[in-house]
This record gives sequence, structure tokens and C-alpha cells, in this order.
Amino acid sequence: MSHYSKLPVYHDIFFLLKELYTRVPNFSKQYKYFLGGQIIKINVEMIENVYQISQSQIQKERLEIMSKLIQNVEMLSLHIRIAQELKLWGGDKKYLFLAEKLTDIKLQIENWNKYLRKSNSPLN
Repeated sequence: MSHYSKLPVYHDIFFLLKELYTRVPNFSKQYKYFLGGQIIKINVEMIENVYQISQSQIQKERLEIMSKLIQNVEMLSLHIRIAQELKLWGGDKKYLFLAEKLTDIKLQIENWNKYLRKSNSPLN
């Protein structure tokens, strides 16, 4: 069982959360509370998922939580894209930065998922 705070994916998700906390308040009032709130909520759930996966000792449970994490990443990607389409990020470069960070996170999660699926030991 690894400690979640040492995982690179945890650091990247947390970094993304800090970025979003600085950018969402710049959304117009119309979008700040619902869309912005959803973006933050999903990102926080991702951090919780990483924690739960790293703490669980039951392989089946870890895979179920991993499935939730993958869904959360896709939902965050969708919400960030919606915000881009509504031109809420304040420029393409800001969106590209977020999209690149999210792509890095997706890759790490995909690799972690592959590792969990091929691992036979419940304590990995």
C-alpha cells in the first residue's frame, strides 16, 4: 500500500485543483457558481479517489474506485471543454495549459489502472 501523498498523480491533480481555484473565480457570475463549482467538485473527488485507491487493500474495491476516478477525469475534461467553448478561460493558452495537465493526469491514471488490473496481489 503506497502513501497517496507520494504519488505523482496526486501531486498533478492537486496542482490542477490549485490552478482551477485561481481561474474559476474569473468566470462570469452566470457560470462561476454552477459550472465552476462542478469543475472544482469533480477535481476534489479525483483527489479523494486517489486517496481511497491507495488506502484500500482489497483489489476489487481498488478497481471499482479506479473506475470512478476514470469517470471523474472524463467528466472534468468535459466540463473544462465546455468552459472553453463558452470562452471562460480568458484565452486559448490558458485552456491549452489545463488540457495538457489533464492529459498528463489521464496518462498516469491509465498506467495505474493497467498496473492494478494485471496485478494479482491485493496489497500492491
